[in-house]
Amino acid sequence: MFKRKLRRSREWGKNNKIIDFEKARENRKKNREAAIQSMQAEKREKKAKPSKRRISKKARKRNFYAAAVLVVIAVAGFSIYNVVAVNSQHMEALAERESLENEKERLTNELDSVDSPEYIEEQARMLKMIKRGEVYYIIPEEQE
Repeated sequence: MFKRKLRRSREWGKNNKIIDFEKARENRKKNREAAIQSMQAEKREKKAKPSKRRISKKARKRNFYAAAVLVVIAVAGFSIYNVVAVNSQHMEALAERESLENEKERLTNELDSVDSPEYIEEQARMLKMIKRGEVYYIIPEEQE
């Protein structure tokens, strides 16, 4: 207990001062202004010459954004290429479909006329066949 009293009495002796509030306010105000000025000076120095860490951090950020943009462009380009390729295949398929429909129509018409006597005669004449009693003449082509 004796030590506590001794300690308390010493602290009381140190802190036993008369405080002038106006002076204390002025001192605090000066300290704040000095701190603000030093912070502004530090900011000016930092703006004038950025640190290596800050420079490398900005470079990493820039590289990351550039890579992200390139990836987006690549994906968009690949998608556009696929769309164009699919459209061209679609157009080719439509053209092929139309040609096949025309072929089908021609073959259907030919199938309808296969049983007619005119068609049979035409096909036989193409094979150089003749009817009984007919004479087959071969005319030579003109020679120049």
